[in-house]
Amino acid sequence: MKYLLVLFLVVSSLIMRSRLESNVVFAQKPNLLQVIKAYPVKIDGGASFFTYDSINLNAKKYVLVISKEKQAFIQTSGGLIYFTRKKRETTEDGYRDTYSNKSSTLILNIDKIKKTSEYSSVRSGTLELEGATRFLMKVHGKVDEFDKYNYPERLK
Repeated sequence: MKYLLVLFLVVSSLIMRSRLESNVVFAQKPNLLQVIKAYPVKIDGGASFFTYDSINLNAKKYVLVISKEKQAFIQTSGGLIYFTRKKRETTEDGYRDTYSNKSSTLILNIDKIKKTSEYSSVRSGTLELEGATRFLMKVHGKVDEFDKYNYPERLK
């Protein structure tokens, strides 16, 4: 009886996981998120600019912008959606930033960081949105954020 219960729990969790994964849209088409053409906040030093990994960063076609104040925004067909950073967790290869608003959570998983100058870097990973719409996409971006990757000596 005990083994039957364990088997039931394992099978149930696998079924639930497959259902959750089937609801995730893996987005590589540059039309799920639109290019942000006008920034709703003052973007000064310390900001981050991300786009699909299939788009050259020199094109400046950003789909995620993060201000120095840790306010993130994306553009959809319904308009701009704003998020506030809730936490940063260090991972083995980089970090995981979690942003949220009243109805959605945006997760930026960075797993590759390459310094490009003394105060900036190019970072890549995935962007995940959980809410009414759910998707996962590969992104890369230019980051001038004041953090341990761009300013290691000052933050010791």
